[in-house]
Amino acid sequence: RRRRLASTSQRARFFFAILALEKLSYAPDMRQGTVLWARWVTLALLVLPMGVVWGQWPRARLHSLSPLGAPAGSQLRVQTQGNDLDQAYGLWFSSEWIQAKPVEDVPGSFDVTIDPKAVDGLYEARVVGRFGVSAPRTFVVTRYPVFPAVESRTDENTPQEVAIGTIIDAQVAVETVDHYRFQAEKGQKVMVEVAAQSLDSKMRPALSIRQGPSREFISSHIRERVMFIPPESGAYEIYVSDHIYRGGPEFFYQLRVSTDPEARAVFPPIALTDPEARYEALGWNLPETLREVGTLEVASVPVDAFQLQGLEGRRIARDAPYSADLRLEGPQWGLPGLNHSERTRTLVCAEPTLVEPESMERIQVTLPVAIGGRFYPRKDRDRYEFEARVGAPIWIHIDAERLGEAVNPFGLLERVIKNSAGERTRMIKELYGMEGNLGGSVFNTNTSDFHWRFDPPETGRYRLTVWDLFNTHRDDPGLVYRLTLRFATPNFDLIA
Repeated sequence: RRRRLASTSQRARFFFAILALEKLSYAPDMRQGTVLWARWVTLALLVLPMGVVWGQWPRARLHSLSPLGAPAGSQLRVQTQGNDLDQAYGLWFSSEWIQAKPVEDVPGSFDVTIDPKAVDGLYEARVVGRFGVSAPRTFVVTRYPVFPAVESRTDENTPQEVAIGTIIDAQVAVETVDHYRFQAEKGQKVMVEVAAQSLDSKMRPALSIRQGPSREFISSHIRERVMFIPPESGAYEIYVSDHIYRGGPEFFYQLRVSTDPEARAVFPPIALTDPEARYEALGWNLPETLREVGTLEVASVPVDAFQLQGLEGRRIARDAPYSADLRLEGPQWGLPGLNHSERTRTLVCAEPTLVEPESMERIQVTLPVAIGGRFYPRKDRDRYEFEARVGAPIWIHIDAERLGEAVNPFGLLERVIKNSAGERTRMIKELYGMEGNLGGSVFNTNTSDFHWRFDPPETGRYRLTVWDLFNTHRDDPGLVYRLTLRFATPNFDLIA
């Protein structure tokens, strides 16, 4: 297309230049010098480099869905918002249990039916219209009732009432704070979640729990979920906004207030194959709690209490790790299933797995390996030593911030040199978060997790030390990470 447009532009310019030369040849009223100057300018137009004229077809872009979701077995009307969604005739979901039909005479509206067999979780929704298929947006199937936000919530004198065990579906406006109110009993463990970034929203939520404008109990600009234990029975208010007061159709969120079992994280965050192994579930209101660390409860869970989601139709390829969902199942965990936020991400891969031993200062590993660890206790530094050889590059990859935790992982790679005088190290590389945003403002790929290809300069032993730059004053066993060390093979990451 570009070649055709450039060729057409060149022919048009040539035509007008010849026309100008012809007119100048029959211009007796003009001075001879003026005619010569004009002819030289016209000839210059013919030899100047040709520019490329871009001709792009409009691209369908879906910004948001309203509402964002509903319980299984529901029928609802969904309104889409976006750009170039002309003549939209379909709303496609990533599950056969969710079907949609366009509403006549209401552009962008669809009647959606969720089958009772649909599993709670996150699904992709795409609009299909004149300009093709849009990029996906997240649609939530949940076991909680979903209610729309009311306009009066923006006034602190008229907050919207929220019942425990319900979800509010909302969008935040520019320079606006949304106000909600709920009732709680003294000592009750209440989980308050503002799901935004986990739903692909551009909103970075700021959350505050108060009693009146001057008595604040919790304020968070980092976490989407907080646990609140009321000091007394009564009414409490939730203030929700974007952390820099942005807003619009792409700044949507779901507010959930719950007292159900909540698994914030699972340790180790890798799939265990040993049927006798046990996970640690870390969260709130957990059954069979072993101990408590601050407000976080720790429970021991057998492997068979988890259901691995996301493996249907997949084959585990060599050196090709990918994520799946671990979901707690069983009567004590609240069947028929937990909400999407109680699912935790785990790594399924072909590499041998290793759980970080808490008692060892240095851990000898053999590559390739997938390690499940955590930044605990405070100021924790984990050291892994491995052998590397020249000509065998190694990919070093960590997942921590992308697991939903407020962490900033840092890695220090050193060469370990042993001789008669003892042991010394030489720094090779400091590892920070990935640089560059490949998706621009539409799909932000920035992360503080590091990903680096290591080409060993010499054969020998190397040491990788990892720690959290934020973890200096908190003991949080829920700060888990996955560290993967594998030899470089042809591979790619599909990010959008």
